[in-house]
Amino acid sequence: VDFVFDLKAPTEDLQVKQARALLQIINERESTRGTKTPGRISVRFFSKSDDELVASILPERALESLSTDSSIKQLPYYVNVPSALACTQIASWITANTTFQNKNIAGCFVVMNHHRMEESWGRFVEENNVPVDKYLELPKDVNMICDVPRKAMDAQLLRDGFCSCVSEGYDVLHYPFSASRKADHTPLPMLDSIPDFRIDAFKTIQSHLTEAVIDDTWHKYASHWGFGSPFDWSDREDLWFKGDKPLSSSQLPSNNETAIFRCVTKLFVVILLLRLEELGKISLEDNVVANEDHNITLRGVISNKVNGQDFIYDNTLWEKIPLAVQNATGLNFLDAMQYFVLDPMGVVGSFDVNTPFPPYAARGFVGPLDDLLLLGSTLSAFGVSPKTQREVLSVASVKLLLDDSTIGSKRSFHRDTVVQSMKRYHSLGADNAESDFPHGVVDGYGLGLWRVNGWRRPHTQDPIRGWLSMGSSEALLYFDVTGLVVAMHATERVQKHELTPTFARVVHDLGSHIDQALFHAGNGGRTHHPAAAQVA
Repeated sequence: VDFVFDLKAPTEDLQVKQARALLQIINERESTRGTKTPGRISVRFFSKSDDELVASILPERALESLSTDSSIKQLPYYVNVPSALACTQIASWITANTTFQNKNIAGCFVVMNHHRMEESWGRFVEENNVPVDKYLELPKDVNMICDVPRKAMDAQLLRDGFCSCVSEGYDVLHYPFSASRKADHTPLPMLDSIPDFRIDAFKTIQSHLTEAVIDDTWHKYASHWGFGSPFDWSDREDLWFKGDKPLSSSQLPSNNETAIFRCVTKLFVVILLLRLEELGKISLEDNVVANEDHNITLRGVISNKVNGQDFIYDNTLWEKIPLAVQNATGLNFLDAMQYFVLDPMGVVGSFDVNTPFPPYAARGFVGPLDDLLLLGSTLSAFGVSPKTQREVLSVASVKLLLDDSTIGSKRSFHRDTVVQSMKRYHSLGADNAESDFPHGVVDGYGLGLWRVNGWRRPHTQDPIRGWLSMGSSEALLYFDVTGLVVAMHATERVQKHELTPTFARVVHDLGSHIDQALFHAGNGGRTHHPAAAQVA
């Protein structure tokens, strides 16, 4: 384990003093306790430019001190570079350079797409005659850490940087600020830092479940609720209810670890198809039905547009996808799903091919609530699993999945019988249910999931774009452009219980609580737009 200390005193001389002080503390602790500090203690220096601390390759004073100052020569150090190639080049230069005595390089922080870093690297190469024209291997025990962008940050920039680091193959990612701080280093409320948020969420969910009581079977309905972050897998919460009564850990249903996902299953299948298309093993234009009457493509099935441009919601044709995958790739569908999607994402559930709700490719996945949250969080992070930090799907493919496939088909979309049937949600639950969906329950369809608008409606901003996957009354998943991820699943089906309106109110109220906390967390009460922050 490496412990890396960023030395950010306002001058290079003071940073050197920080390094000496750090060494002194380490030596005193080791002599007092008689044990070595676990792991390797390393440092990273910064330069000051235009009254701003920036990560340069190695500040001149630090470079000199690391080479000549006996008190800190023993201290391992990290350098800052603009690319993996630059890390290999500078590490090799340090190892081979006879005039630079300190070979104690621990590794590199790779800061991609940063023009000042690229300029600093160019100067360093020129001034120190670093060889850049030959193939070099990274010396042993030199680490490479991808530094997620830090300045002028919004949620999109964070996602892009996060995804770029993963897609480039870095095993270690460094967030330039803690999960509870904004890019400008002002505190930002997360779920675990908003006062009494869990209590408030508990009361919010319970109150809406109380409103949802239908008949005397309600007390049998066990539901598991959760909310989490697309970037930090440890930052998630879950709550259990039976009807509207909370359940303790000792009261959980015997089958509490699994629930059928029903139509949420489709998202796993769409992710697989898009991943296989990225790898050149399949095309969404491949036919699943081809006869003299008409052809139906994979794209047509997963977008519900099998009849030219008309939107017709249908589950039956999904049964043809497993065979289409096997014919195109030579891979068994379930094996391909495990290898390309479930394992990289960190999902623990599986497909029940004998599901009572066929076809299994559309409605047969069975797993815990964590799998539901992980699915939403991975898509919200544009294809990178917060659990494994592996790229499951590229940014471009996730955008395709989320984009509205019903553009040009809005008339047939709004006439579709399933979309029309959602009007029943307006009359369920609270008296003001009509106001739950001012833009309609859904307003479009991506690939395998619904698009929703205005489930969250900050008073001073436009309605927030979100996405919804519905598995009847057994599974519901919501996530939006701000990073809010909410999920609910039930261990078994109880007829007549429609929780979509309840779920929508929970999403609205949890979002409002976060919005208010963000508003009050600004400097002097200044408003923070949720999309400009990493919120859970």
